[in-house]
Amino acid sequence: MPKRSFLSTLSIKSKIILSIYSAIILVTTIMGYYSYRMSEINLINKVSVANLGIVREINSNINFLQHEVDDTSIQVGLNNIVQSYLKRKEGSLYIDNSLSYTMGLIANKSYNNFTILYGLDDKFVPYIGANDGSSGVYPFSTFERSNLYKQILALKGKPLWFVLQDQTQQLIENNKHPKIVMARMVRDLDNYQNIGLLIMSVNEEYIRKIYSSNLQTSSGRIVIMDDDGNVISQDGVEATSDKYKNDGFIAEASLKSVGSEGSIVDTIAGKKLLITYSSSNYVGWKIFYAVPLSTLTQESKSIKTITVFIVIGCLIVLLPFMLLISSLLTAPIKKLLASMKRFQEGHFDESVEITSSDEIGQLGRGYNKMVSNIKDLINEVYVLQIQERDAELTALQAQINPHFLYNTLDIISWKAQLSGDKELSSMIYSLSRFFRLSLNRGQSLTMVAHEKELIEHYLLLLKVRFKSKLTYEIRLDEDILQCLIPKLILQPFVENAVLHGLENQKAGGSIMITGVKQQEQICFIIEDDGVGMSEEAIHNVFNSTPVGPIDHSVLRGGYSVKNVNERLKLIYNDKYSLNFFSKPGKGTRVEIYVPAAENSLMEG
Repeated sequence: MPKRSFLSTLSIKSKIILSIYSAIILVTTIMGYYSYRMSEINLINKVSVANLGIVREINSNINFLQHEVDDTSIQVGLNNIVQSYLKRKEGSLYIDNSLSYTMGLIANKSYNNFTILYGLDDKFVPYIGANDGSSGVYPFSTFERSNLYKQILALKGKPLWFVLQDQTQQLIENNKHPKIVMARMVRDLDNYQNIGLLIMSVNEEYIRKIYSSNLQTSSGRIVIMDDDGNVISQDGVEATSDKYKNDGFIAEASLKSVGSEGSIVDTIAGKKLLITYSSSNYVGWKIFYAVPLSTLTQESKSIKTITVFIVIGCLIVLLPFMLLISSLLTAPIKKLLASMKRFQEGHFDESVEITSSDEIGQLGRGYNKMVSNIKDLINEVYVLQIQERDAELTALQAQINPHFLYNTLDIISWKAQLSGDKELSSMIYSLSRFFRLSLNRGQSLTMVAHEKELIEHYLLLLKVRFKSKLTYEIRLDEDILQCLIPKLILQPFVENAVLHGLENQKAGGSIMITGVKQQEQICFIIEDDGVGMSEEAIHNVFNSTPVGPIDHSVLRGGYSVKNVNERLKLIYNDKYSLNFFSKPGKGTRVEIYVPAAENSLMEG
C-alpha cells in the first residue's frame, strides 16, 4: 500500500483553510518584496543623485586647489628674480635674501606646506620652504636619476602631480606628513630652455579636510586616486587600516566605473556598496564615494517587518471568515457522507436534500440516483429469488401430477393384490428415491450423478407401465457426474418424450439420453423416435400460450419446459442454451448446454 502524503490525510475543510492561508502568504510576500525592492531602488537612485552632487562638489574644490597651486607655480617660474638667479652657473638659492623674500611672498600659501626650487646642477644650493616640520632635501643629482624626473622632463613645463611615497621618495630627507606633490620645470623666458625645477607639495591632510565634511554616514568612505591607480587620499570608515588598503577596492571600482561620472552597485571586500564616482578632474584624478547599502536600506527594511505583521494580521482576522466559508462548503459533503454511512448500515431509503446546482449538488443528485438504483436492484433480486423458489415448487408440483401418481398407485395396488414379489418392492423403492432426489433437501443445485439416478428411477417406473413399448438408454460421461447443475432440468424433457412422443404410438418407441463435456460446457441431449412436433407445438412449449388448437397434455408439458427455461435463465443468464429440433413423424431432439462447474456454482 503506497504511503499517503500529509495533504491526503487532511480534511477538505483543513485543505481549504490551508489553501487560503497559502494564497495570502504568497500574495503578501510578493507584494512586500516588490514594495521593498521598489523602495530600495528609489532610495538608491535618490542617494546616487545626492552623492553624485557631493562628488562633483569635492571634485570642484580639488580642481580649485590644483588651479591655485598651478597658478602659483607659474608665477614663481615667471618671476624675474627667480629667472635671474636660475640663469647663474652656481650659487646658493637658499641664502639669497631677494630670492627668499620673493619665494616666501609667492609660494608660502596656507595649502603649500613644502616648497623646493632646484637649479639643474648640484652647484646650486636649492631653496627650501617648509611649515609642517619636514626638513632636508636630497641633492638634485639624486632626484635627477628617478623616474619621476624623467616624467617631469617629458611634460615640457607642464605640471606633474604625484603622491610622495615614504618608501621610495627621493626628495625630502625628513618627511613628517604624507604629501601630494606638484612638480614642473622652470624654463628660460628667452629661449625656453630648462633652467630649474619647482616642487610644491600639499599635505594629504589638507586635501582630506576639503571633502571629509561631505561624508554623510559614519560608514561611508571617500577615496581619491590618480589615473595610475595610486591612492592620493581617502577618508571614512577604517580608511587607513591595512584591511582597506589591500582590499582591491580602488582597482575594482576603477575597472567597473563607466564614463566620467555615475554610480554602480557592487560587492567589494564582502560588502554590498553603492559607489558614486567622478573623473572630470583636469589632471586625471578620480573621486569615489562608497556607502554600504545596508545603511541606506535600513529604513526600507521596515517594509519587511510591516509585511510580516500584515500577513499575521490577515491570517488572524480572516480565520473566522475562513472557518465559516469552509463550513458552508463542506456541510453538504458531510451530510452526504453521513447518509452514505447510514446506507452502508442497511438503511436503503436514504437520500440527501439538494439545494445547489454546483459540483456538490451534482454529486448529491448522482448519489440519490445511485441509492434509488441500488434499492430497485435489491428489490429485483429479492423478487427474482422468490420467483425462483416459486418456480422450483411449481416444477415439483408439475412432476407429481395426478395422472402419474394415480397410474403408479394403481399398478402398485394391482401388484400388491397378486403377490408380494421383488418387482413391487423395486417400484416402491424407485418412487421413494424419485421423490427424495426431487426434493434434494431443499437445494436448487444437484450433481449430474443424482439427476441421472432420478431419471433412472423415473424411467423404471414408466417401464413397468409401458413394458415393451418403452425402451431407453442413458449415457452420461464419467467426467461430468460430479458437476453441479440445477435440479429437475432433464426429467421434464424425458416426461415430454414419453407422454407426447411415445404414448400415442401403438408400437411405442425409444428414448436416448446422453451427456458429454465440450470444453467449458456440458451438453445434454434427450432424443426420441416418437410422433414429433410441429412449429406451433414447439412455440407453445416455450410460451405456454397456444397458437393453434389446445392440447392440454401439450400445455402441461410446455409449462414444465417453460419452467426449466426460466430457472436456467435465472441461474446462468445468457451462458446457457436450450434448443428443440423436431418434425412431425420424425421424433424430437432436445439439446441443453450449461456451464461445467464441479462442486461449486453460485446461484442467481
